[in-house]
Amino acid sequence: MKQYPKKQPSSIPRALDWGWTDDSCTQYLHPDGYLTAEGLGLQCYRPYDPSGGALFKAPSTKGTWEGWVEAAHIAADYPHIYSILYVSITSLLLPVLGIDNFGVELCARTSTGKTTALNFGLSAWGRQEDLLECWGRTPIRPRDRRFGAAPLAKDEAQLATKGLLKKWVYQSSSGGHNRRGVFLSAGESASGKETHMEGIYARVISLHGPPFGQNPYDGGAAAEEVMEICKQHFGHLSLRMAGYMVEHHERLYPALQASYLGRFAALISRESSGVFRRHAKYLAAIQVAADLAHSLGLPTPRSSLSPLDLLFRGATDSAGSANILRRSFVELCLFLRWRQSSFVPAVIQGVATAPAFHAAYPSAEFAGIWDHESPSWEDIVVSSRFLGKNQGPLFTWHRHHLRRWEALGYVTLRPKNMIQMSRGLSPEKNKHRSVLLGGFLIPRHQYELAIEEAPTAHPVLLAQYPS
Repeated sequence: MKQYPKKQPSSIPRALDWGWTDDSCTQYLHPDGYLTAEGLGLQCYRPYDPSGGALFKAPSTKGTWEGWVEAAHIAADYPHIYSILYVSITSLLLPVLGIDNFGVELCARTSTGKTTALNFGLSAWGRQEDLLECWGRTPIRPRDRRFGAAPLAKDEAQLATKGLLKKWVYQSSSGGHNRRGVFLSAGESASGKETHMEGIYARVISLHGPPFGQNPYDGGAAAEEVMEICKQHFGHLSLRMAGYMVEHHERLYPALQASYLGRFAALISRESSGVFRRHAKYLAAIQVAADLAHSLGLPTPRSSLSPLDLLFRGATDSAGSANILRRSFVELCLFLRWRQSSFVPAVIQGVATAPAFHAAYPSAEFAGIWDHESPSWEDIVVSSRFLGKNQGPLFTWHRHHLRRWEALGYVTLRPKNMIQMSRGLSPEKNKHRSVLLGGFLIPRHQYELAIEEAPTAHPVLLAQYPS
């Protein structure tokens, strides 16, 4: 690594970011010095903050490569942890491979190691405190910290408002402020679910499950050990990769591009949906970055589920979730099936009449009418009151979906005076006891199609709403 001149030469412009000076990836700026291809002079001087003149906080190095590798040996047993590392270092290769910015997020309950996973991935670049921000403490800014190729990373995504979360994802994926790199996030639920936006699923791959496994004792001990090591050793893997890339760029970059194209072709042969084709580009780039890192000494993973298989699973799940309208309807039908003990065995034809609502009917917040022993029903009635009462458990349902569901033929909307319930013998004799319900009808064939699709739903959803 070469040292910067003590004074900035007048002929050399000042860089805006650390990292690659341009998309040719032949010169790399770092706080400790710069890497450059043979025969290439310094193209940009190290960046300063234009507002205050102070040097930007930036990734740096501490400890040794061998010390950091000890943490990698521990993390090699956990595919979620290695997946984040793979994605983190892929940031270096985006200009070489011509890939757009993308993101990966960890979705799991609290105290399962999400923050440690992000810290381990960021330790490839520098001190984690300089790289990781928390939504609860740091508001989004027009200019995120200028780390160049290093990932943007934010923790505790559940603390972000929908507007800020959406803005950050779209801004980060579009290369806002001329930034080229991946972005990482962690929270208790997927950002696509939180924002109800299909485009989020196309830009972010969601990885579900506890990062350090199901055993809280072994996983907790491993997380603590990884954190302690990464506090003393960091910043080596990205420099190791950048140095190798700069030194061998002439023959290496064509080889990386060829490997990427081959892996992309293999991925779309397995799954070819529109959103997944976009994810396949990200996965192919991650695979190329992982291969390069392993060739430079990164320990190989030991988990039964490989990190790359986990990322493929997350990409297919995210691609399937991109169609939020269909996913939310399937989830509603799963929820209705789970709540079948509340259903009334009867037949309904358009307008509900007194025989359809016998005296044993449980409550006005109802959904569903059929008899499993004598399946003669035609529609399921879902009341607005039922949806309002149960909106929490429905993962992706939102009121604005109703009109679009109707346009797609999933449901038939009914005004209040079209769905009538009476606990008496007939509506004519007991009008004062009738309850008028707004809501909609789910045709039987639409419900059965949705249940047929349910086995492809996310395992967490199937576990929550079992048959």
